[in-house]
Amino acid sequence: MTRAEIVRSHSDEISLYPEVDLVYSYKVAGEIFIGTYKRGFWFSESAKAFGERLLTDGSLLIRYRSKAPEESSVHRGDQSVAVG
Repeated sequence: MTRAEIVRSHSDEISLYPEVDLVYSYKVAGEIFIGTYKRGFWFSESAKAFGERLLTDGSLLIRYRSKAPEESSVHRGDQSVAVG
């Protein structure tokens, strides 16, 4: 796991099922990688609150494969865990 910086965030609150799209960057062994994360919501208020919460900190925790660091993923449960 590592902390990634949010590069861009977009919240589609107008569609039938609102989504938040994130682009994030992270560094492994001095090399920078880019990842994306999309999460859908039932309510636009929930999508907006999620986006605002992440943008307040400007980062999120991601997991990446040690043998293929360009492959990353975001797990919702990890977002409450601190990384040193």
